[in-house]
Amino acid sequence: VTSCAFFEYMRENLLIDIGNSNIKLGLSKDDVNIQKKKAYKYDKSKFKDEFSKVLRSYSSLYITPGTIGNTGISVTNPHIKKELEEKFKKSGAVFIDNKTSPYVKITYKSRLGNDRVSSINAAYYIYKKPQILVIDLGTATTLNLIINGEFIGGSIAPGIEVGMQGLLTNTPLPKPGTKFKEGLIFNSTKESIAGGTVQQTIFFIEGAASELRKRYKDLFVIGTGGYSDYISHHTECFDIVDKDLVMKGINVILNHKSFKKV
Repeated sequence: VTSCAFFEYMRENLLIDIGNSNIKLGLSKDDVNIQKKKAYKYDKSKFKDEFSKVLRSYSSLYITPGTIGNTGISVTNPHIKKELEEKFKKSGAVFIDNKTSPYVKITYKSRLGNDRVSSINAAYYIYKKPQILVIDLGTATTLNLIINGEFIGGSIAPGIEVGMQGLLTNTPLPKPGTKFKEGLIFNSTKESIAGGTVQQTIFFIEGAASELRKRYKDLFVIGTGGYSDYISHHTECFDIVDKDLVMKGINVILNHKSFKKV
């Protein structure tokens, strides 16, 4: 193996997913496997300073100087995106948006969230199904329908934590946490709030998947997002759970010939 070929082998994609609550980072040398994943909570009001600290911390732990070939960034907040574009303008980082969707055709009437662009590209590229529903259970609960390589549309609902915060902000009810007992009827206020909030999400996604399966007989349903593992223990509507779908999407987009630098 020549020194040039060895250096090429050592190149990695740096994957940065900035959601509403967490900054997630990972590395990859191929299309599917994401290594050295780490998530950091952050304060939006102090993002610039906090992101710099996060990047330094992550780099010191996992990145060998000179091994990063491509950097891909999915960021949901447009103000934060501007800050990052300035920070990464010399590096040639790829910022995910509607125009960076090599595997799925997007004809959405407005700007599709970058996390959704990432997840639908990963879903279609990795799982190779003609009919796919991606259910992302994070800050928001989103449905994303892909038919024969085209994003048909979706829906957005409050996520479990956001729904609970809205209820607690507008009432004097006690904070229960999100762990809940199976069932529909409970004999304490905390159990009722936790159960009702989580079951609301379960009923929504099960109902949506059931209705869409009537129309699309071969629909393949993928669960992803921070709550996907937890919810998957309480429903059978998913064909598979892939918690890293957004990060995998950033990766497969980076590896497409339109964006790959190395």
